[in-house]
Amino acid sequence: MVSGENVLAIYGLGAYYLEDVTDGFLTKEVACVGWGKADAPALHSMLAHIKIGDIIYLKSHPAGLGLTIKAVGIVVHDQVLSTDLGECVKMKWIWVGVKELGKIKDKYNVRNNTMYEEHNPVIQKTVVDLLLSMCSK
Repeated sequence: MVSGENVLAIYGLGAYYLEDVTDGFLTKEVACVGWGKADAPALHSMLAHIKIGDIIYLKSHPAGLGLTIKAVGIVVHDQVLSTDLGECVKMKWIWVGVKELGKIKDKYNVRNNTMYEEHNPVIQKTVVDLLLSMCSK
């Protein structure tokens, strides 16, 4: 791969502030970082690097229960905008539901984080399969 080449990415994003805000993300068609820039500069930097066509899945990862996917969508506008939910990118949410994957047995220990790029090929395939499952409907 050539350095600087545009490659689409898959991101996991939590939607829990003091309460679950998944419905707000879905209704407003956004994916957001709820932390302020001063508190979470790395998350805001990652948000700024998200591109049109990237895939985001909304997730939860409660301790002891593992990974649950709650929605999958495609970034349709990557200019970061401010909303009452935080700094956001515009989304087209395509799949919404509950897909429990449980505990993932890999050494990629970021799934409790607010946002991360997903590199596990099994989870990537699951996310893409959920997205494509809606194409035949």
